[in-house]
Amino acid sequence: QSRHGSLFGAYIDTELSRKPSWHGSSDNMLFAIGPNEPAQLAVFRATGFNDHFQYFNYATKTLPNGIGVGGQMGHFGLWIDSNFACGGSNTAATYESRQLSHSSEFDVDIVEAWLVRPAKRDDDDGDASQPKKSAMDANPEAVAMLEMAGRTMHSKMVREPDMDT
Repeated sequence: QSRHGSLFGAYIDTELSRKPSWHGSSDNMLFAIGPNEPAQLAVFRATGFNDHFQYFNYATKTLPNGIGVGGQMGHFGLWIDSNFACGGSNTAATYESRQLSHSSEFDVDIVEAWLVRPAKRDDDDGDASQPKKSAMDANPEAVAMLEMAGRTMHSKMVREPDMDT
């Protein structure tokens, strides 16, 4: 939501990956909610014009830092700067969307993010019959270095006993 009161957003079907290029899925979409919309909701789906579905980048000096959906660099369908204080919206051929906000640049008032499907976790790839290892088990060299440096391994004292012994 912008400080002016415009309500709009994006549905992003693919995980945000930090990279200075466009990625994502044609299942993404932009939307606007409010009194100026027919039936209170306007949905803008991918047109196939280009593959500028989503952009996510931060900590670079030469490229935009933030989240962008549709459009092109510097002229996004929806843009939220990495500091979450300001954003922008322009017409975008990617979604055949109009400007979503009251003006092309806006101050951010509220940002909401929802996960509508479970994200793949790193430990989902493991064999379920194998017990999960702690970070200390997986990195014995790092534990040895920390102990030599005089660091106390507090979690060693609260570990569950090994069921195999």
